[in-house]
Amino acid sequence: MTTMVHPGVMNEHRATVHHEVEAWTVGKLRESLASVPDDLPILVQVSDEPLGTRSTAYVAIAATTDTGLISKGVRGERYVLACSRPSGAYLRPKRGELIVTHGELTSDREKVLFQRLTESVREATSATGYEGEHTFQHATPEATKWSWSPTTEQPVSAESVTEAARAAATELNPGPWRIESKIV
Repeated sequence: MTTMVHPGVMNEHRATVHHEVEAWTVGKLRESLASVPDDLPILVQVSDEPLGTRSTAYVAIAATTDTGLISKGVRGERYVLACSRPSGAYLRPKRGELIVTHGELTSDREKVLFQRLTESVREATSATGYEGEHTFQHATPEATKWSWSPTTEQPVSAESVTEAARAAATELNPGPWRIESKIV
């Protein structure tokens, strides 16, 4: 599956992405079911990308058996059928990202500085009027990435939220840490 952003086709809140998947045929599904017991529950995993489109038509793209949640509170072996939206071009909200490369946080000073950075970024993005989720992840032990996807209902753009986050990080003056931001 490939999803590519076409930066030339953007507006204030959305970017056009070209999304391609290989749709399974009934024959491929039958082949994957050959060794699966008849009483095994089926779980359909639906891809959440590309965002910003409503569709009830999904194509199967992979299948496997595993052990996991079958129903609320019940775990067991299951047959998982992964699906995705059909191939095509979709609109999805633009996403702002802030990446801070800080190295491993080993000293107490670095850990306190990182905590202050996290608080500053959250405060700065909230001050723009952004009310969505703040996705936060340690991309590696040496780098952290935040991302935001304002919806069309919010009076703020991905660019303004990301710029506020970058300004807050830069103002904190974290020394040798590298601060990058981008819109995808």
